[in-house]
Amino acid sequence: MGRRRRKAVCPRCFELKLPTRHHIYVKRFYGENPYIIFLCRDCHTRLEKILASKEMDRKGQLKKWEYLDIVRSFLKGGCYV
Repeated sequence: MGRRRRKAVCPRCFELKLPTRHHIYVKRFYGENPYIIFLCRDCHTRLEKILASKEMDRKGQLKKWEYLDIVRSFLKGGCYV
């Protein structure tokens, strides 16, 4: 029997939706890590696009503190684009 997902309030948009896991330190560079936040699918997609654009600007991986700063700003309501 699988785990049943429950709706939760997204810390970015404050809407009650199904949560998705977002690794603060991107798995493709840092592998599995315990630094996870839960966002709704819409906010998760928006954050992934912001991170991808920042990585393209830098032509690759950002430093850990840069990922953390982007996520913090995003959660506080900053668009960071």
